[in-house]
Amino acid sequence: MSISVTARVNSGRRNPKWELKPDVVQDLLSGYHQCNGCRPDSSKEVTEGLQRLRRGGLGYRGFIIESTGDAVGADKLPPRVAVYGGIVDISDHESRIDESQKLEDDLWKLYRKREPKVSEKRPDTIYEPPQCSHVQIKTQKVVYEDRPPYKPEKWNRLAVIALNNCYNYANNRFARSGDGAEPGAGGRMVLASGTCADLRVALEADGLSELGKSDLFKSLPGDGWPIALFVKKDSSDFHFYRQDATGRWSHKPGGFEARDCDDRGEPIRDPTEAPPEGYQFCGYYLTNRKAHIK
Repeated sequence: MSISVTARVNSGRRNPKWELKPDVVQDLLSGYHQCNGCRPDSSKEVTEGLQRLRRGGLGYRGFIIESTGDAVGADKLPPRVAVYGGIVDISDHESRIDESQKLEDDLWKLYRKREPKVSEKRPDTIYEPPQCSHVQIKTQKVVYEDRPPYKPEKWNRLAVIALNNCYNYANNRFARSGDGAEPGAGGRMVLASGTCADLRVALEADGLSELGKSDLFKSLPGDGWPIALFVKKDSSDFHFYRQDATGRWSHKPGGFEARDCDDRGEPIRDPTEAPPEGYQFCGYYLTNRKAHIK
């Protein structure tokens, strides 16, 4: 029974989400209906735009508008609208090009009112999803039997992808609801901020332990496997990579698709050589199937 907006800005931390007040809804509807008359298209431009929406990375990736029930204006909006980079994704059959990008600008202004520290100007860098350069094959050589197999199709299903973040994926633990697992929540140690030291305390509370680089290439206790932690500079967001049975590393940026290549499209063989842009490496950790992940 509300109209809410989610700003897609984080990978690990939950994205800011808020309900709109009735007076704000009318302004938003104006921007939406202006775009509802935007140019519908099935061209390469739309196809590439939808890739940006649905195969996201780290950092700002637009907004999602959701309307439910009998909220004021809800009858004038589809249940879910995604907006980013000149594309308004109303449904699989109603994606449109918004050349003015007014709707996205209006949403950014609403976000700034809640987060005054963010830039006044909406980021204009358009994310280009990486095309993994190596061949994806169904049967990959198993190097470590105690590591999770790389099976992105399980994580990229429509009913799963938005519910799980990088921490779920790193721990190979599916969520049934919510916006993704939070470090420390399983061990009742609420994460106060996002420094490397804070994350270490939170991970230890969840049952994880620090791991040396020399341990990445051997069998680990408790059928555990290594994960790599990164923290965004000047922010509280975090991101995780995990080592798979192939010996390579993979990750899942927020509510987007899991993949085993970095933003350059290269296989991740050493996480420290492929850090997410704007994030710093904070060390390796040992997780296992008995870790408390919530």
